[in-house]
Amino acid sequence: MYAGEVTVWAGWALFYASPAVWAGLAVVSAAFATLVRWEERWLLERFGEDYRAYLADVPRWVPRAPSRPRPADRRRFRADRDRNHQGGRWRKSITVDHDLACR
Repeated sequence: MYAGEVTVWAGWALFYASPAVWAGLAVVSAAFATLVRWEERWLLERFGEDYRAYLADVPRWVPRAPSRPRPADRRRFRADRDRNHQGGRWRKSITVDHDLACR
């Protein structure tokens, strides 16, 4: 959320090329950096080791690229795909009661 806000400010700064908008970007970026550190301390106090493990797995600002599925995951995906594909047509995965849906 914070990274998105900073990205919007950066877009405005590039579009308007105004020193005031660049200053706003600097202020917002500094404020968010401070706020995030304060929130992380508070969450560590509240949730302890669970939150520390979360911090180890999740990057602070920019998400990581998704990793490729492991071979076992690929086999499971293919089995699900093949199970849902029948005779050249895809089976509907959700059955809808027409009378109930049209109320």
